Order: sequence, then structure tokens, then C-alpha cells
Amino acid sequence: MNVIIRISPFLLCLLFLLAACCSVLGVPMTSAQPSYVRYGTADLTFADAPIQSVSLEGEWEWYANELLNPDQLALQTGKPSYIHVPEEKASRFKYGTYSLKLALLPVEIGRQKALYIDDIASAYKVWIDGKLLGGIGAVGASKEGETPQSRTKLLFFEPSSTQAIVVVQFSNFTFRSEGSFRAVTFGDADYLENRLIMNKLSATLTIGGLLVIGLYHLIIFGTRRRDLSTLFVGLFAVDIGLRGWIKDTYLVDLVAPFLSWESIVKLDYMTGYAAYLILVLIIKQMFPREMNRMAANLSHAFTVLFALYIAATPAEVYTKTLTYQFATMFLFSLYTIGYVCILAARRRRDGAWVNIVGYIGIAIACINDVLLYQRVIQTTEMLYEAIFLFVLLQAVLVSYRHSRLFDRNVALSNDLRLLNSTLEHKVADRTADLNRNNAELARMHRSRTEMLANISHDMGSPLTGIQMNMQLMKQGLVKADQQPEFVQSMLDKAAYIKRLNDDLFELSLLESGQLGFRFRRMEWRGCMDELVRKLKANLVGLGTDLQVGVMDTKVEDEEAWVRADPTRIMQALNNYVENAVKFSRVPGSAVIVNCRIASSENTHGTHSYDVIVEVQDCGPGIAEEDLPYVFDRFYRKAEGNANGSGLGLTIVREIVERHGGRVGVVSRAGEGSLFFFSLPAYPAAPPGHE
Repeated sequence: MNVIIRISPFLLCLLFLLAACCSVLGVPMTSAQPSYVRYGTADLTFADAPIQSVSLEGEWEWYANELLNPDQLALQTGKPSYIHVPEEKASRFKYGTYSLKLALLPVEIGRQKALYIDDIASAYKVWIDGKLLGGIGAVGASKEGETPQSRTKLLFFEPSSTQAIVVVQFSNFTFRSEGSFRAVTFGDADYLENRLIMNKLSATLTIGGLLVIGLYHLIIFGTRRRDLSTLFVGLFAVDIGLRGWIKDTYLVDLVAPFLSWESIVKLDYMTGYAAYLILVLIIKQMFPREMNRMAANLSHAFTVLFALYIAATPAEVYTKTLTYQFATMFLFSLYTIGYVCILAARRRRDGAWVNIVGYIGIAIACINDVLLYQRVIQTTEMLYEAIFLFVLLQAVLVSYRHSRLFDRNVALSNDLRLLNSTLEHKVADRTADLNRNNAELARMHRSRTEMLANISHDMGSPLTGIQMNMQLMKQGLVKADQQPEFVQSMLDKAAYIKRLNDDLFELSLLESGQLGFRFRRMEWRGCMDELVRKLKANLVGLGTDLQVGVMDTKVEDEEAWVRADPTRIMQALNNYVENAVKFSRVPGSAVIVNCRIASSENTHGTHSYDVIVEVQDCGPGIAEEDLPYVFDRFYRKAEGNANGSGLGLTIVREIVERHGGRVGVVSRAGEGSLFFFSLPAYPAAPPGHE
């Protein structure tokens, strides 16, 4: 099926060219030789050789409202009237008789000749030299005496002299127009018969091409039911193919001679309305956003109404209103096809311009045929050929869309094969990711286990000390002068437990994001001055001096601004200072606070700024191998920090990272330590809420 879809545009193009040539060009029945038909006589003596074919268009003798046979015509003594065949004047009469004298060359005597008569609505008889050659239907002087019929005829005869008299009786009480509709052709029997065969072969190829195209699209729809445009194009092609067969009365007579004239005419118009209905559905399916649903439904309603009207009434009734029906449907088509396609073209929808060109051809053909039926102009019917070309264009468009869909499917298949080829690598990568995740989970589990062990240890030691002191006091083993010392020891241990518990609770809130921050925009210099003032007050009585070193707080010659929670920043800085006081080696040594501005340039050439706050102590320093773990939970140096919880620096890290900053430490064993944190800074008030 994919192969069929793939090669379908090529096959349809071939069918398109073949059927279009057959339908539009065809094989003319009349040669380019001129005819000389004047005053009821056709002078065919102009040729030096036997005539192959010539049109007998011109002035025929005309007897209105009289059905005369050759014998009765010979008795006519009055001056005859003349009428141009084909001519609109005959439409004023329901029946009458035509007569024409053929002036032939002697070479034509005894040769097999023929008259090609297309459609004469709606019954006729033909005599040549008094011999009845045939006709269609039953000619009558009233509706009751007439049997309508519509067939193409090729009548054979052999002239016995250089003059042959053609007599044609006709009647029409049922069709919308009366009289001869197309000219009669005279010529060599073999030549006209071959031309007729070629014409019918052309028509058969056209009809067969349409039916094949329609069947192809119906098969495609059977395999892919979601694309309704394929269904509609298939039905459209089949309908136009059937209508082409119905319109060719010669083919109808060969295939279905049992069909009455009334049935053929009804099928002709009803298939035409069905074609218009399907065409509107195709346009709606192609351009759903451009088609107004109410207008489409109204067009469908009138189409079905007119079709039912034709099916329910006799030809003599509905054929008299065909002009109004066609005009109504043409007005609807101005919107449902013309305007919708123009709107789709403006929006650059696929196939819109092709539909516009096809619709213009149909519109011109409709106008031509209406004027032709009204006998205003003398041309040939064009509507069927225009619709035929239009349906082929629709078939090519749908096939082109299927071809594009096939190309996309091929691309997707290639991508799928590529994906399958790399699937093993992806599985291996995902397995490695899972292993890494498992390792991370294991590390987190170990960290949690270690944290619980640290908590148990840090709480267990002071609790054990409290328990032992209380037992000693209970047993009276503590002297009276020692009791204050024992009580103070228990109070210190209880305070440590409380601080550890508070730090753990605060850290858990920070890590879970449940601890609220109240950010506000503030000028950093004023904030630093306030923080230093509070820190100095906190250190009064501890024997440690807080000094301010570098205080650079300007960005681009303007005071830097930050967006921060001042309470949390104070907490972080206070933890740094307390940590520095704990590790000072010399009592009364100074703790130094610095503030700097750091800038960096990104790939776009713009600068970003950070304020960096530093706290420097005179402590023992930190060994290089311990630096990566300083901000981890429960990291503690044994020297001088027996009472620390080991969570203060971890809390600092969580607070600073919530502000979009970072923490760090610079230290060497025996040289003291410098702890710092950074915050994003701006040369003006940063965006954000207070």
C-alpha cells in the first residue's frame, strides 16, 4: 500500500494527461470543409473528391406544426419558410418538419454515405429520398402521442442520383427546448463511423480514467479512514465518471438500452447536483477554518432540495426551472468555492490557488452552458470538461498530500530505526544514571545515619553528665561547698542540649524550605553599619574586640543595594563571629570584619556584582584536608570547641544559599581562618518585593 501511495502522483499525472486530452480535445466529427446550405439546398459539389465529412449547418426548409412525410412534402405548393439549423427560432414550436436537398457530385452516387445526428430533442424520424432510415422515440403532434428519447444516431444510405432529399420530423413536448439542437453532419460512412468510434473510445477512456481515480481514492480511504478528503475525492471522481457515461447517449444505448429518456435526463441532472454537493464537502474538508458552517449547510440543503425536485417531477416541469436552479447554485458556489478558496489563498493554504483556477474554469463553463441552453450563443458544452479537469486536480492534490505524508512516515521510520540502534546505549546510560542515583541515595542514607549517630552522641554525653551529677547529689557524695559547681555544670549541659535542639530544628526548617524569609530591598552600607553595631554590643564582656577592616560597599560609584532578610543575615554573620571568638588562641584578641565588592563579566558582555563579607580570626587555623567538610553538619574541631553543636556553619550555608549567595573559608593550620559569604549586589534598588 505504501508503494501505491508513493507512485500515485506519477500515475495520476499520466491519467490526468491522457484523460484530459481525450475529454477536451476529443475527435471532431466534422472536417474543416465549409458547407453551403442556403434556401433548403446544400451545395456539396465544391469538392473534386468524395466528401469525408461536412456540417449541414445552414438554412433548411421549415414546416412549423406539421408532421409531413416525403410524399406529403412533395405535394406542398406554397412557398416554404426557412430556418437556420441549429437555430433558436424552432423553440417556439412543439413539432414540425425539416427538409434539405443535397446537391452531390456524380462520384458520390452508389457510395456508402451517412448522416451523423447528435441529439434532437426529443423524438425524430429521418427519410432520405423517400426511404425511412430511422429515428429515436415516437414523433407525435401531442404529448400523448409522443415517446421522448435521446440518442446519437449514425444513419447509412447510398445516393442514387446527384440529388438527395433529407426529411426530418421532430416533436418535443417534454424537454425545456425544442427543435434541432446540434447541426447534422454528412460524409463518408466509413470515415464518420471511424470518427464516431474514436470519439466514443475517447469518452470511454475519460470515463474509465475517472472511475480508476475514484476507485483508487476509495481504496486509500478504506485503509486510512481518518482522511475524509480522500473519500470525497473518490466519490467525486466516480460521480463525474458516471455522469460522463450518462451524458453520452450512444454509450448509454450500448450498455443500458433499457433506460428510458426520462431516467437518463433525471440521472444527468441528479449526478450533477451530487457532484456539486461532494465538491463543497471537499472544499470544506480542505479549508475548514475558511468555510462558514451555516453557509455550507444551506448550500447542502438547496442541493438536496433541487435533486429531490428533479426526482419527483416529470422532465417537462423541472427542465423549465433549470435556469433558476443553476443560477441559485452558482450564487452559492461564489461563496462555498470561490470566496473560500480566495480566503484560503490569502492565508497560504496548500492547494488554494489550484482550486481557484479550477473554479474559474467551472464558472466560465457554467455561464457558457446556460447561454448555450438559452440559445443566446452557439458554442459547445463546456461544464463537463471543466468539472472533469477540476476533479483531476483534486485527485492530484490529495495524492500530493499522501505523498508528503508518506515522506514524513519514511522520515519517522528512519528516526525510529536510529532510535532503536541507539536504544542499547541509552539503556546503558540510564542504568549508569540509576547506579549513580543509588550511590547518591546510599550516601544520603549514610549521611542521615551519621547525623543520627552524631545527634545521639552529642545529646547522650551531656545527659549522662547531668544524670551522674544528680545521682552523686542524691547519694550525698557532693559536699555543700561543691554543690554550686555541680549545679552550674548541669545547667551548662542543659543549655547545650537546648541549643543543639534549637539548631537542629532551625536547620531542618531551612533545608525543607519551611523557614520563612522576609526579603526586602535595602542599601548595603547602612545594613552593614547596623550589623557591626549589634555585633560589638554582643561581644561586650567577652574580652574580644570587633574591628572593622576594609568597608567597600560601592558599585559603579553608587552605594550597593541587596535584596535580603536582615534578621537572617545578622544570624549568619553572628555565627561566623561566635565561631571566631571560640577559636581565638589569645584571650582579648581581635575579630576583624571586612566588606568588599566583586564583579564578573558574562558572555553577553554585561557585569554582575556581589558583596563579600569576611570574618577573620586569630585561631589555630584548619588543616587543608579538613577544609571541604567545614560547612557539613556536626563538623567540629576538638580544640576549644567542646561545647559547640557543629551546626552553626551549616546554618550559615543554608541562609546564604537561600539569598542566592555562597559561603567559603580560607585557612591554614597555625595561621587563623577567614570565613566569608557573598550576596548578589546591584548598582540601584534590585527588583522584587519588600
